[in-house]
Amino acid sequence: MPTTFYEIRDTAGRLVAIHERRDESGGKTMQWRKPDGTLGLNGTPTTDLPLYGAEKLAGWLELTPRVVVVEGEKAAGALTARSIPAVGTVCGAAVTPAATTLAALSGRAVVLWPDNDAPGEKHMAGIATALAGVAASVWRATWPDAPPKGDAADYCDTDGDPFDVIDAAEIVKPPSPFIVPMTAFLAEEDVPSLDVVPGIVPADGLLLWVGRKESFKSMTAQTLHGACATGATWMDLDVLPMRSVYVSNEKRRRSVRERFRSIIGDAQIVHEIGIVHRAGLVLDASTDRWKRLVDEVDAMNERVLVTLDTLASLSPPGFKENSPEGMSTVLSAVRMLLNLPTPATVNLLHHPAWADQAGKEMRGRGHSSLEGEHDGLLSFDRPDRERDEAVIHVRPKDGDYQLILIAWDRDTMRIVRRDGVGMPLTIDTAVAIVGGMDGAVTVERVRQALGSDPDTGKPRYSDDRVRTVLNDAVTAGRLTATGGRGGTPRAYMVTEETP
Repeated sequence: MPTTFYEIRDTAGRLVAIHERRDESGGKTMQWRKPDGTLGLNGTPTTDLPLYGAEKLAGWLELTPRVVVVEGEKAAGALTARSIPAVGTVCGAAVTPAATTLAALSGRAVVLWPDNDAPGEKHMAGIATALAGVAASVWRATWPDAPPKGDAADYCDTDGDPFDVIDAAEIVKPPSPFIVPMTAFLAEEDVPSLDVVPGIVPADGLLLWVGRKESFKSMTAQTLHGACATGATWMDLDVLPMRSVYVSNEKRRRSVRERFRSIIGDAQIVHEIGIVHRAGLVLDASTDRWKRLVDEVDAMNERVLVTLDTLASLSPPGFKENSPEGMSTVLSAVRMLLNLPTPATVNLLHHPAWADQAGKEMRGRGHSSLEGEHDGLLSFDRPDRERDEAVIHVRPKDGDYQLILIAWDRDTMRIVRRDGVGMPLTIDTAVAIVGGMDGAVTVERVRQALGSDPDTGKPRYSDDRVRTVLNDAVTAGRLTATGGRGGTPRAYMVTEETP
């Protein structure tokens, strides 16, 4: 009968024990040997022994943080033979490896593949509990058609691809205690809530990005993710380095990859960007795929920036944006991210209402419930479609209105800030500026919004030039003017569209 000797080594590669397996007609027999080949373990508990394959973990980390944990050496060997990083427990299903053993999995995305029997399920459940706070995340793989006692080695004997089982693994969430001791509660420290980008992207909550097609919404969002990942500035502004997830059903996969490749360049990614692209995901809290996304974000156990690009492409089947029920479905899904123990910051990219008229793009298209839900709004306007420039109106719920001029630099594939550099003053620009401000807007406010010349520090446009363009907009029916008599400054507002 065949006999196999499995060498059990620690993470440094030191031989700790030898596990002898003898396959016989009636089953298998196992016995332990010390490194010198003599029988026994000299009193060492099997729970204290390293995982089979632990010496390979460091090398695997250069390829992927994911590692599969199975029961026994044979199953682990079957997966590694398929170039899948895998380790096996050696203590038997009745017990759980010691904390010192499982420490080798610190910071890894661990996928547990249990044997298909009650002891195997219990074994992996114990490991899942023990890995809470140790592994970066814990997942459970399921082989739906597994025979009784079937394991990963049995699966590898079929025509199936083990990656199909591993990639379909579902995250394991450790139970959170309902009762927190008062001493621990009083000892908790409030974590400062820092904005992702001060004054523009809030610490947490929903930020609505609104703009017509090709107004640089997606490109600006992608450069923000790049800045969070690498620690670079974003439109000359400091950002909070953090992990992020970019969800998109738009553009081809290759286009998205090339865009991010250009944005990242030679910079080192310090905080990982997760990509979800054309994964059949929709903004519906009742769907398994959306729940899985939320669980994966939750498992990161830290602040995460999530961008959903766009509402239209991610909306569920039959979605009607003007329906309160339809918008409620979308917002319920977003709230799952906002209500996590560590709330996410969510960017929702959307098309505008009043898309045919510049300056009236200050709310997202659809039911008004969306307006009451967001914590801030970025409105993108591109007055001159012949130029790679746009105006961003920043309207936080709590904070000051800002107007930012940006340009898309095709040579560097970057969004750059153009304040004071030469954005043309046109009727479209003027209407966009007035529409982005509250109440009636004076010539002085528009002039200030247009910035100063970077060399001289003087206003880029005179009051007379600004007034002329504003009055041209009035003549065109785009703006309405009030005051201007008896010492009252003439002021402007966007002309309301007649229903």
